[in-house]
Amino acid sequence: MTVFDISVDINTAPVYSGDPNTKIIKEKSIEKGDMYNLSSLFTCLHTGTHIDAPAHFLAGGATIDQIDLSVFMGECTVINCIGRDDLTGADIEELVPEKTTRVILKT
Repeated sequence: MTVFDISVDINTAPVYSGDPNTKIIKEKSIEKGDMYNLSSLFTCLHTGTHIDAPAHFLAGGATIDQIDLSVFMGECTVINCIGRDDLTGADIEELVPEKTTRVILKT
């Protein structure tokens, strides 16, 4: 099976309206005389490539750490959502073929 890395760089990924911007702060630097390099990362969990766990929309839904990684491996349908303001249930019914088990929304 071929595995495609679809992740995007969190430094250049668009940020959803209202979410905080990603910040990487260089805390320590060998170049500045520190014994090691160390950076801090501050970001929203919706930054870049991510999965919306059921808990994002459903009270009592599974959190991302409760989902087995094998769920994310295999054939999938990709829906191009670039330029769309929203995606409704009716849109999903129209765009996603029957018996589809995995969907990637390209935004």
